[in-house]
Amino acid sequence: MNKSEHISKNLTAGKMRAIISLLEGESIAGAAKKARVSRTVLYQWLKNPEFLAILNENRERIFAEAISKLKAAASMAVDRLIEIVKSDNENEARLSSLGIVKFALKGSEYKDLEERIEKIEKILEERMPYVS
Repeated sequence: MNKSEHISKNLTAGKMRAIISLLEGESIAGAAKKARVSRTVLYQWLKNPEFLAILNENRERIFAEAISKLKAAASMAVDRLIEIVKSDNENEARLSSLGIVKFALKGSEYKDLEERIEKIEKILEERMPYVS
């Protein structure tokens, strides 16, 4: 999908180039150069709520896509680790086993922490119902 497809049609070509450049990780100076404007102008655009909202929406979209890809890759990686556990190569099997155990323990720790935080939040809500 073309990067500019997600960017508002209400923007000028310069603003679109600036947003795309910023999304690609360009510095302010680099994005301003690609947008063919001064850094001062780009800083003014960044203060504009509409421009900033479009930039942030696209950053969030890109981040969500990346997380989705990581989740898919994690599933493939776990499948591969499980295959390697069955390997005839003792060292590979051992390392894969250690990796699986390590990740399982971390997952368990995170789940435990999540449950504990939820309990704390519930207690705080009960004690201070008007604070949120």
